[in-house]
Amino acid sequence: MRTSMKSSFTASLMMIGALCLGACEWDQNSAQATAIDAVREHYRENPPPPRWTLYDVTVSGDDTMLVDILVEDENDVRKIQTRSHMTKFFIAKLACPKAMTSARMNLTDGYRIWVRLLSPSQTITQSICPHVSV
Repeated sequence: MRTSMKSSFTASLMMIGALCLGACEWDQNSAQATAIDAVREHYRENPPPPRWTLYDVTVSGDDTMLVDILVEDENDVRKIQTRSHMTKFFIAKLACPKAMTSARMNLTDGYRIWVRLLSPSQTITQSICPHVSV
């Protein structure tokens, strides 16, 4: 009887642990989805430069948010590709969020935002964005 109770107790603890882990993972995924939605909404209200389109927003690892911007004009793509690496970084920063509301900043707190410029066929360049202010 005593062994049976010990086994039941151990099984109960394992089940509670599994539920807690699942809940923690759900909270993290939920927080990521909320942060991604906040950045997408920011870009809807503050679009990137003309002929550039928000393509995707994803979270990579624990603290990196990657914003993919499609450069649609082939002439723009060629011009960017001919620039030095440093100039490409500065060009990519043109697509970084300039300022966010404090509510959006709270949702994205803890993430470093990177912008990746894409042509229809390849990655042109990417750059980390400066910390966003209100």
